[in-house]
Amino acid sequence: MGLAILVLFVGGLSLDLWRAFGARQLLANAADAAAIAGATGIDTARFRDTGQLALDPSVAMQRAGDSLAHQGGLPLTAQPGVEVTPDPPQVVVVLTGEVRLTLMRILLPNQPPLTVRVRAGIAIPVLLAIVLAVLLLQGRDPADEAAPVVTVAPTTTLPPPTTAQIAPPKATGEDWLAIMRDILSFRHSLYENPQPNLLDQIYDSRCPCYAHEHQILSDLKSRGWRYNDEGVEVLKAKLLARARNKPSDVAVEVFVRSRVQILLNKADEVVKRTPASSPAYQDYELIRGSDGRWRVLFELPVPSGRSK
Repeated sequence: MGLAILVLFVGGLSLDLWRAFGARQLLANAADAAAIAGATGIDTARFRDTGQLALDPSVAMQRAGDSLAHQGGLPLTAQPGVEVTPDPPQVVVVLTGEVRLTLMRILLPNQPPLTVRVRAGIAIPVLLAIVLAVLLLQGRDPADEAAPVVTVAPTTTLPPPTTAQIAPPKATGEDWLAIMRDILSFRHSLYENPQPNLLDQIYDSRCPCYAHEHQILSDLKSRGWRYNDEGVEVLKAKLLARARNKPSDVAVEVFVRSRVQILLNKADEVVKRTPASSPAYQDYELIRGSDGRWRVLFELPVPSGRSK
């Protein structure tokens, strides 16, 4: 009898510890993704005016919160803690959850659930500031002020998603309007028919946004959810700068408007409807790969309204 109880105790302990480790890993991954997403909320106005890299607290917290909101199934027992330090730039995400005992509960009925707490912190590397400074300040195109701005009429409604393979984007050459329309249209197709494995067609894996986008698409795919809307409308695009001595690294300014976003569940029921947004400027750092295709290396929103 004593041996049976001992075996039950050891088995229960192993099972519950395994579940605790699994929950901790789940929370750790979610915290990492949220911290990375928050770390992209750079105060672009300050960077452009002073050359100093700092975070916009409201943008950083919003992005971290959006990342957590898109990650379902987290065993949280408390509100996520998100701390943003503008300067030096750092985002810290703290998640707290619990794991209820199973077999151990038989032997220890008064034992409370196991508490799991994880902390993820992301600091914007100094190297990023150097790269952006070289790209946007030292390597500006000589004809920047006179660079032509191309406009395009709103695109038509996209066809309903299918399970067929999505055609890769062209995103080649130096027609920046066509390139950005290719990239953003392909991104929208991935959200209509979630395929996180195709994300590297438009994002460089070094982009801080890559992990965030991959996590969202993976979550949508696992749930059988998808977006069914018209995506975004690219109104303008122009070259801002080209990295000195590195023509395959450029900065592009895009004027884009998000249309109504409709999220559907597996039964094609509307889960969330997000209103259309006003047009806004967004800067992208693009890098050209060995295949000649441009990919996003960094996203730089312009909360002040327009880049310089």
